Order: sequence, then C-alpha cells, then structure tokens
Amino acid sequence: MQHIAGKRPLGRHVDQLEVGEKATFTQRVEERDVYLYMGLTNDLNPIYVDRDYAQRTDAGEPVVPGILLAAQVVAAITSELPGPGTITAHQTFRFVAPARCGDVLTTELEVVAVDPEKNRATIKSVTWSQAGHPILLAESEVVPPPRLKSVLTHAFEDYD
Repeated sequence: MQHIAGKRPLGRHVDQLEVGEKATFTQRVEERDVYLYMGLTNDLNPIYVDRDYAQRTDAGEPVVPGILLAAQVVAAITSELPGPGTITAHQTFRFVAPARCGDVLTTELEVVAVDPEKNRATIKSVTWSQAGHPILLAESEVVPPPRLKSVLTHAFEDYD
C-alpha cells in the first residue's frame, strides 16, 4: 500500500487485484443516518420515518433510503477493496428487499474483472441483512488508486 504522509494508506493498485478476490464490510444503519440523509438531500419521503404512514403501505414499517444502501457498497469499495483512493466510474443496483433502521448490513465484494490498461476493475457485490437475506445486488466499475509520483519528482519535473 502506498502511504501519504500522515494519512491512511491508499488502497491497492489495479495490477495488485486478482479476479476472484473477495472482501466484506459490515455496519449498522442507524435512525440518525436516515435523518442526516434527509437533511442533506431534502428527500423527505414519509416512508423513511413516518410509522403511521409506513404501516398503511406494503412495506409495513419505515425503510432505509435506497441511496444509503448504495452508499454501503461505495463504503465497502473505498474501505476494503480496492480501498482508499478508489473512484467509482459506474454502478448498477438492484434493490431486492428493504432495510430497516437498526439492521446490521454486510456487503460482500468480489473482483470479477481487471483491466490494467484502462486502470479499471469490476466488482460485484451483495449486501445482506443480519438475518441472511439479500438486500441489494450491485455491480461497480471502479478506478483503483493510481501510483503517485514522488513529491520531489513532481516539484522538479519542469527543470532540465
């Protein structure tokens, strides 16, 4: 892993990834996460927090916004595989079941393709509830962190 002075090490470069490689990431979705999301986005859908409303729908109880579930996938990629410094180029999501506040979600990642020439990797993922039910299926094309030039090399590259 490449280190930036005083910071967390960067994730793995594209040439360090292998098809079939796996990683997992787990976190609990808290009610405050939903409220923070609603405040940041102005997405005030009553299905997220209004129990009376949610009881009268097919959901039966409040659900976690889909974008927060998608964010779990991004967090897994930028935390675990390839890791810090990774950029998402493209993602597709299939929401299979709702998640609820308090759920502990585990996202399993698997590298399914690596393209060193384009500095891209494709990662498929499944996010599971604590009960073992699939919540979200995703496929992500990512740009792993680049190999950074030395600060000194960069500072003197204009000099002959």
